[in-house]
Formats: sequence, C-alpha cells, structure tokens
Amino acid sequence: MATVVCKAQWRGKVIRAKCDNMAVVATIKSGSCREKVAMHLRRCLAFVEASVPLTIVAEHIRGVENTVADALSRNKLEVARSVMQPSSGDGADPGGPGGAADQKGSLLVRAGVEEVASFLLDQGLSEATRRRYDSTWRRYSASCEGLKEVPLPVTEEKATVYVATLACGGMKAATVKFHLAGLRQAHIRAGLTPPEWGKMARLAQTRRGLERYEATDSAGKLVRHPVKWQHMRALRDEWGAAGEKGRMLWAAACLCFFACLRAGEALAPEQGEFDEGAHLTWRDVEVGTWNDKETIRVNIKQSKTDRLRKGAFVVLESTNGGICPVKAMLEFMVDRRAGPGPFFMDREKVGLNRKEFVKEVKGALEREGTVQ
Repeated sequence: MATVVCKAQWRGKVIRAKCDNMAVVATIKSGSCREKVAMHLRRCLAFVEASVPLTIVAEHIRGVENTVADALSRNKLEVARSVMQPSSGDGADPGGPGGAADQKGSLLVRAGVEEVASFLLDQGLSEATRRRYDSTWRRYSASCEGLKEVPLPVTEEKATVYVATLACGGMKAATVKFHLAGLRQAHIRAGLTPPEWGKMARLAQTRRGLERYEATDSAGKLVRHPVKWQHMRALRDEWGAAGEKGRMLWAAACLCFFACLRAGEALAPEQGEFDEGAHLTWRDVEVGTWNDKETIRVNIKQSKTDRLRKGAFVVLESTNGGICPVKAMLEFMVDRRAGPGPFFMDREKVGLNRKEFVKEVKGALEREGTVQ
C-alpha cells in the first residue's frame, strides 16, 4: 500500500523495507512464495516496481528493534509517539545545528547511503545465486526454528548438526557445500565475521565422512569412479596457467588417461629408492611420427597386471585437439630436459609420486566443481 501511495515520490529510487518477518523478507527477495495470497501481493509489488520504476530492497530487522512499527500495528499510538519523539533534555535548538531538524537531515542522508550500500551488496552476486542463497537460508532458519536455536552466528556445532540433517534428507556432499556457502553469505549480509569452514576440524571431518559414504557401495566398500572427459577438461583449465608444475601434472594426467595406466605405473615410488630398472625414466620415452602425426612411445617396465615383469610399449598419438597427450608430454619435456632420475620430476630433482599426484588431482577437481 505504501508503494502505491508514494510511487510518485519514490520514482527512480531504491527503497529499503525493513521487516521483522523473515517469511515476508524472503518473499520480497526471492520473488516467489507458495502461499497464494502472498504471491499475488508480490506480483502486484513487482508490477508497481516495473511500471514506476523503482526498486524495493527487503531487509530483516529484529523484533526488539522494530518498536515503532510493532507499536503502530498493535494500535499503541502513545508508545509509538514516545519512541519517535526526540529527546529535548540536551537543550539544543530544534532548528539550529545539532537540533531535531539537523538530526533528521543527517538521518535522511545516512538512510540513502545505507540503501545504496545494501543495493550494491546485492548486486555483488548474480540473481540466480541470490535466489539459491535465499533458499538455503530459508531452509536453515526453518531448521533452527524447529530446534529453537538462534540462526546467527552459525557455530561449528550448529553447522555440523545442520550438515547431518541435510545428509539424512539425502542431500549430496556438493549440495551441502553450497548450503554452507549460503550460510557464509548470510553472515556477510548481517555484518558478521564469515565463518571459515575449513578450519573447523569436526565439521571438516563430518563433510569428509559424507563424501566417503557417497563413494561406497551397498556393502560399504569404496567405489572408484572412472576418470571421464569432463574431469580432463577440468584439470586442463586448472593447470593450464600453473607454470612448470602445472605442465608436469597435466602431462602425467594425459599419460595415465590416454595410456590407461595406474598412477603408480608412471610416477615415482612413494616408498623406497627409485629404480631405473623398474620405474619410468627419460630413456623410456621416445618421440616419433606415424602417418604424418607426432607420437610418443613409452616403455612401461612393470605394472600390477604384468606378473612376469615382461614390460610393454604404449604409443600415444597426437589428437590435434585441446586435450592432446603428445602436446602435453612435449611441453613438459622441454621443461624437464634429459637426465637421470624419475621421468616426472621438477627442477629440484624431486620426483612426482602417486600420493602427491592424487592429492593435486582431487584439489583441482574440487576447485573446478567436479567432485568425482
């Protein structure tokens, strides 16, 4: 009603509406609601916003701070007047500097700046992300209401219990991660210090437990997911600009992927000394051509399925595409140069072993949003 009455004065402005009802705030922010009457009113508000035009920004305020509106809604006019009436005990001239008129002007200027700040804060995220964050907040606040907990700030204990609640509802680890990001954003919106989930040991172990549980079959055994083309694209995007180390990791990934090798068959040993008679060296990799295409010929001296240790040669052919094993290997060989030691090693002569490689792969896929 206020928007319709004051639309002429509010034309082209950003209006901040403070409300102590979280459901109303969520409806205005998200633009949707399951309740039919509330959804009809939201459509009317959206029509006025578009036709004037103006922008309504909803903001939650605690009930204890919303004394004037609460008193007016209960028809307690005297209470509202007592709160709104400025104190005259300081003897200041109402019309002079520091008086009521000056204070009112300062408050108006401040309110305008705060509205713009709130608007810009919202614009820091895309509309789709804001809608998803609002959805996560509604779900979390409803959970807190059922447990009779104060939503903010989110402690490690609250976050751990909430993760367990989401897991019980069948939510995947990747979606849980986004919910935690939504809770972090809620702290930023409220002006609180955002939590660092990675430094909360109990929460981190709970999330790892959920990831391991998802990766197990009905018998409780860990399932190894195959490496797919989408994973290789994610690794290429992550390591493409990572310098010499990135080129080494990318070459190792391409060799294992295109040659169908286990990581331990191409990399340095995790334990014990490096053995040139068993592990991959510079002399085991040959560059050649076949059918006018560059090739890489790799001598795999031993593998898990090669019980007699006869060895085998694997030939990689250029794909002439964005993901090319020959190109990746040649770029790394320029960095490494000929010499003794493991084939995959850095300038410090430190070999790349399976444990370190798997850690790098998992970290890259997590950063790129590919969890499996």
